[in-house]
Amino acid sequence: MLDWLELGSPESCELNLRWIDDYPRLKLVESATPMFLFVLSGDAIDRKLYDFVNPYTGEIGSDGVVRLAAANLNATHIVLEQPALVEGEALPSARKRLRSLTKLSSKRSARTAFKIVPGKAHSGEAMGIMRGVRNDEATDATVDAILRCLAVADAAGYAKLCTAFENENSAHQDVANRLEVEHVPVLPDREYIHDPHAMVIFRLLDSRGIGAPDVKVLLTAGPNHDPNQLPENFLADRQLNKRSGNLCFFLNHATLTGCPAIPGRKPNEIARKALVPRPPYGLRIVP
Repeated sequence: MLDWLELGSPESCELNLRWIDDYPRLKLVESATPMFLFVLSGDAIDRKLYDFVNPYTGEIGSDGVVRLAAANLNATHIVLEQPALVEGEALPSARKRLRSLTKLSSKRSARTAFKIVPGKAHSGEAMGIMRGVRNDEATDATVDAILRCLAVADAAGYAKLCTAFENENSAHQDVANRLEVEHVPVLPDREYIHDPHAMVIFRLLDSRGIGAPDVKVLLTAGPNHDPNQLPENFLADRQLNKRSGNLCFFLNHATLTGCPAIPGRKPNEIARKALVPRPPYGLRIVP
């Protein structure tokens, strides 16, 4: 099970591709007996549950266990192809030409309702998205979101809720709401900025569909398509799945697209200066 859950595993990639390529054809929402899918996830970190052996329990862009980008079922499958080899071509010319990629296809998954529940973490009695729900008359963000999901009766209602969730997620991730301050006894307070993140999984296959572990992937930025021009801290994490050879990049979306200054705790105080993007971004394959 743990091998299956590892990022970039063959099993998870197969499931993702089925979801993106096959499920839209089923038209689950428009069928005579519709099926409505909902994903609810928190993005808060319960610092009391932080594991010093496993720093991923404090990873920004997650609920302490699951990344929002992984929980979100709104995904895209893009296929890029390297040019074919030319018999007799000189090596310097071939190396330069083979760096280019052609976009073959791009498929988007069926639209799925995705809600970030404010103030909720993966687990724990205090902040857990399920365990933290109290058995009393007080309102709870998790319960409210579930009741809204259960009220959906048709495709129009589902689309309306998808839009509402998207707008609420954007408001929740507004720059004014990204600063978290952890008060630590004796020590200075700690500040965390909760930027939106994106996750990209690269599957490198040769012409026979077999993995190509010796090929390098370089992300580039700027008009010169230079990896050295990528903005600072754009890459939050990267992992290689040893069984499949797939690469998983966890990217700071705010760093790549630009972000206004983050307000500090006090009036007119700046927690982080504005981030300037460095487009266009690209991908280079180094054989």
